Amino acid sequence: MAADRGGGPRTAGRGPRAQAQAQAAGRILGRMSVTVENRPAQNQYALVEDGETIGFAAYDVAGDEIRFTHTEIEPSRRRAGLGAQLVQGALDDVRAESDRRVVPLCPFVVEWIDEHVDYQELLRRQP
Repeated sequence: MAADRGGGPRTAGRGPRAQAQAQAAGRILGRMSVTVENRPAQNQYALVEDGETIGFAAYDVAGDEIRFTHTEIEPSRRRAGLGAQLVQGALDDVRAESDRRVVPLCPFVVEWIDEHVDYQELLRRQP
């Protein structure tokens, strides 16, 4: 599986109200409920649609860094902007929940950050 481009509702690092609003936005746009969940025991952020994991962004934590190593989306779901939604949700969560510096080792994450300048500060964070 490989990631894709695009966007959509995201909920990582958000409270129940924001998650409900994002889910409602997905329904309004004709999409199923899609959320991003941090799963630290598995070292990954999961993209979940109506309870089913349809993608993930794997990471390793080393000291003050979070290193994104690989991103995948279910092959049948590619080209729907889900990869971008996954990466954005993961990075939003890192920004909100930690002071870690992001080290993008996955080519998709590298390119996504290159295209979204408002996330480049995560590469330069100092604890």
